[in-house]
Amino acid sequence: MFRKVLVAAAILIASPSVVSAQDIFWSFDSGSAVDSAVGLPNTSGTAYIFSDGLFGFDAIDLNFSSSNTSALLFTGGTTFNPTFNAVGGMRFDSSVITIDPNGDTGNLFAVNVAQNGVNPALGPLFDPGFDANVGPNGAFLLAEVDFELFGGTATLDFSLGDQGALQLPSIILDPTFGSATHTGTGDDGCIPEPSSLALLMLGSVGLVARRKRS
Repeated sequence: MFRKVLVAAAILIASPSVVSAQDIFWSFDSGSAVDSAVGLPNTSGTAYIFSDGLFGFDAIDLNFSSSNTSALLFTGGTTFNPTFNAVGGMRFDSSVITIDPNGDTGNLFAVNVAQNGVNPALGPLFDPGFDANVGPNGAFLLAEVDFELFGGTATLDFSLGDQGALQLPSIILDPTFGSATHTGTGDDGCIPEPSSLALLMLGSVGLVARRKRS
């Protein structure tokens, strides 16, 4: 399980939009469904992977990708595998996230055999990772993915890996996916070093003096 490799420093202007009930979806907010955002280039941020509150599963091989690594590059991630309140047990026997070295793709692989799984019947009552405020049916937080943001726009997408998605005992699932869009635009927010700042001030003084003489 990866730890976060960058402290989220992106200045985001998140724009909530109308969200339909996709089974697996992205959000740029950990407490609500936000599928589009804008941030300053050369900063870092986090996107969150949720499953809809009505979608149950016990295993998933979930690929994710950035459409434009010149705009957004994955750098790391963390999965969430909480212990259920009162009833005990965890969500999965194993939950792992990996990021490709190129930063353009990643994978979330989670399996439940002897634990609780993502369960719409139990989850809203006992799963600490369920949030009733995310999406139209509430949602389960599965993972967070860290990224580095540059100029331009990138779309984040999902697809199933070779192992697909499964609900015990043997139901093969075909989940729907929600995408998200992030744009890096504007000044990168860098503050000039003192020497550069002094040169700028001297230049401004010289410009004013020339205007007065003319």
